[in-house]
Amino acid sequence: MKIKISNWKVIRENVIEMPPEDFLRLAMPFGYLGGPKQDLEKTKSLIKSQVWPLPYLTVKKNGASFQVGMHDGRHRAKAALSLGKPLLVAIKKSKSLERTEPGLSDSELALLVVKKGLLPEV
Repeated sequence: MKIKISNWKVIRENVIEMPPEDFLRLAMPFGYLGGPKQDLEKTKSLIKSQVWPLPYLTVKKNGASFQVGMHDGRHRAKAALSLGKPLLVAIKKSKSLERTEPGLSDSELALLVVKKGLLPEV
């Protein structure tokens, strides 16, 4: 199911603002197929500091749609959710998208993502 929320917006270049719940729906869930589990202490530390590097989503093509290829930032999304803040997210081209669409900049991709939405990573 493609996730497209009308309140996503491009803030600058390849950075978009979205609700943290959307980031969590797009990224691979904690513990999926034996992957890393949520670290509550890490989330609490982020909530306390309220300062963190930008999370990111890499984007690939899936037919005519765009899909999340990789992510980084689930703990930051959980912290933003706890604080009731929107999440700023960097949008980056995946290696496969760089090969198939070399002229597409990350800034242009961010505009397309906001317009067309994204398929979740899994």
